Amino acid sequence: MMRLTRLTGLTRLPFGLRASLSASMVGLALLVSLVGLSVHTALTMRAVVTASSERARSVAQQAALLAGRATDEPGEPGGQGAPPAEVMVRRDRALVALFESSLAGDPTLFDVGVFDPDGYAIAHSAPERRGRRQPARPAAAELGRGDVLAQALRLLGPPRTFDEVVELSAAGEPFGEVRVGVSTALLREQVLGSLKAGLWVMGVALLLAIVVALGLAQLLSQRVRTVVTGLQRLQEGEFGYRLAVEGGDELAVLASSINELGERLQATRARAAAGDLDQGELLQATDRM
Repeated sequence: MMRLTRLTGLTRLPFGLRASLSASMVGLALLVSLVGLSVHTALTMRAVVTASSERARSVAQQAALLAGRATDEPGEPGGQGAPPAEVMVRRDRALVALFESSLAGDPTLFDVGVFDPDGYAIAHSAPERRGRRQPARPAAAELGRGDVLAQALRLLGPPRTFDEVVELSAAGEPFGEVRVGVSTALLREQVLGSLKAGLWVMGVALLLAIVVALGLAQLLSQRVRTVVTGLQRLQEGEFGYRLAVEGGDELAVLASSINELGERLQATRARAAAGDLDQGELLQATDRM
């Protein structure tokens, strides 16, 4: 009977079996959710940065095409020749329309401009910046460099603007360049906005996982308590008590073994009561089991 006592003592955990199982399963659900959230965040961030860089490159190429076409336009008939290229670019309505539509259509673009070789703005999406010199900014290609952690630190750090640059030429000579600025602050807002829907879905999935985990923990703890109850009844001498055997897992095998133990003990006690077995043999048989 000492072995039954030790086995029963092992099942009495400090915080309770149900609490231990529940905490373990909820912790597993949280871990899976955190891993899923990290992967979803990394994929979303990379997708937003890649899409923004591609759109900035497309806008820069379109602006370069329009600016080049404006510089190639002939002068008015009877005039004194074509005006300077800077004037033609500044007057080009299609270029102005492209500036407005690109900023309105892409929330990650900060500004668009055409600059001369010295960095002075010839045409710009912000009219007040025309004629002003704009220092060179980091290339937009740097946004996609490095691993996911490096990109996250870049977006979460101080706001910075990266330029997508396309060179311009007029009459075969370098004329300037088109710069399309991509802001990390705007990229961060776009990433957070894209994550909201995913966070809601993941939150609901986490709640369902916790509910299922708690339910499974309750089921397992109930089955274990049933087995412990059977051991305690045998310890108290109720050899006729039988456990319900459900399923084919380890707990079911243990319940079946306890039932066999009870049958043996009950048969041994019956033999002892009939005088076929003395009490010492009964105690010895019980201690072996």
